[in-house]
Amino acid sequence: MFPCKAWLLTLLPLFASPIALAEGDLMPPDKGEESILVQRLSDGKIIYQSHAQQALIPASVTKVVTTAALLHYFSPAHTFKTRFYYDGTKQGDTIQGSIYIKGDGDPFVTNEKLWQMAADLRHMGLRSITGNLVIDNSLFDDEKRDRSRTDGAGASEHAYDAPVSAFGVNFNTLPVVVSPGKQPGGPARVSIDPYPLNRPTINNQTLTSAGQKSSIQAVRVGQGERSSLTVTGQIASSGPMVKVY
Repeated sequence: MFPCKAWLLTLLPLFASPIALAEGDLMPPDKGEESILVQRLSDGKIIYQSHAQQALIPASVTKVVTTAALLHYFSPAHTFKTRFYYDGTKQGDTIQGSIYIKGDGDPFVTNEKLWQMAADLRHMGLRSITGNLVIDNSLFDDEKRDRSRTDGAGASEHAYDAPVSAFGVNFNTLPVVVSPGKQPGGPARVSIDPYPLNRPTINNQTLTSAGQKSSIQAVRVGQGERSSLTVTGQIASSGPMVKVY
């Protein structure tokens, strides 16, 4: 793979006259390749093009299509609502039963929002539950990755290979936190942020270095529904902790 600009289409309905664009490539010759087509929707006039017929990996340009679909089916002011339900009965500050969290596809459920959810439940007078905390991901189908991401299901070092789900926390990624160990030459400390989890298992192959530079890599390996993380590299004994997503 190589860095590229693959601009599929730029919508320019507000401009009454062609845009003045510089001649020649926008991408420096030594920085990658580009394939650009800027076309006015009102009359089909091509405003600018550069290697428009050259096929490149679209990468994050595909987000334009996702955004257009969302704006088509939802309004710009649409809010994704994560709903809470419970069974059993509420007695005082305790639910005698389970709480069910039904995901609505909110892409920004982060640690901070989880804290706010828990705080809101506490403000409503809830202190404890006797049952389970059940996550309902049924809004989405069973296709957790499209065909372009199937290779990343087995093993990946990229956060963007994470599966999609209706209730995804931190973009369905796990930050791996590495900090210096007790002494140079020994293993570094490796944990998962924000809370220690029994899964995935961590294969710690890191070292604490007497040097000044840190270099850490984390690779996820999938084994059915279970995953393991292999963390390698070294971290400076006097350096700050490192987070890898």
